Amino acid sequence: MSLPAIRLPQLGWSKWVRTNIRQLVNSFPLPFRSAGHKLGFIVGLACIAGFLVDLSGVALPLKFLETEWRFSVLRMVSDRSIVLISGLALLCLGLLDSRYLKRIVTRFCLVLGVVFILSGVLGLRDTIELRDQSIINIENQSTQALRQLEAAQSNSQTPDPNITPERLEQVSQQVRQQAQQQKANTQNRLYKLLAVAIGNLLVSGFALIAIALLI
Repeated sequence: MSLPAIRLPQLGWSKWVRTNIRQLVNSFPLPFRSAGHKLGFIVGLACIAGFLVDLSGVALPLKFLETEWRFSVLRMVSDRSIVLISGLALLCLGLLDSRYLKRIVTRFCLVLGVVFILSGVLGLRDTIELRDQSIINIENQSTQALRQLEAAQSNSQTPDPNITPERLEQVSQQVRQQAQQQKANTQNRLYKLLAVAIGNLLVSGFALIAIALLI
């Protein structure tokens, strides 16, 4: 007994692509309800273009595997996110009479909002890595300074009478204290930057989602 043939449903991607291209072409020329909508569209494009220019200045060349690069891009996006939000909101305002283009922009806002919210997790991980790298660098610098100080005293043909073991111990304590202070300052600075970046990204993410759902 032969099994019945199973026919998989066709996805119809070519038809979907042709339909969307036709709708995109039919959206032009853009219908503007008033001069205010046209102005909002122009200013929105200008804001988005300015954000992309700033982003390219920080992100290029791309270095996805470097923690410092990811952290700097995250800070830039969080600092300039209000410009992007304003641009997308004004763009949606200008496209109120173009349902197809407005739907594209609002879906993009929804996806981008979710990405902004989730990027805070990546920022936390990169901050921990940067903190560990900074602490290792500070420890290496302090260790190298102590070794140079000890080597200079032991290799000197005419030791300086002012450099006594007690003086060396005092200088060593100062170097260690400075290293500890640098570690604390580095951690506080990174954590403050992370708090500001995550706060901006969360606010921006929820704002983008609100734009997508309300407009």
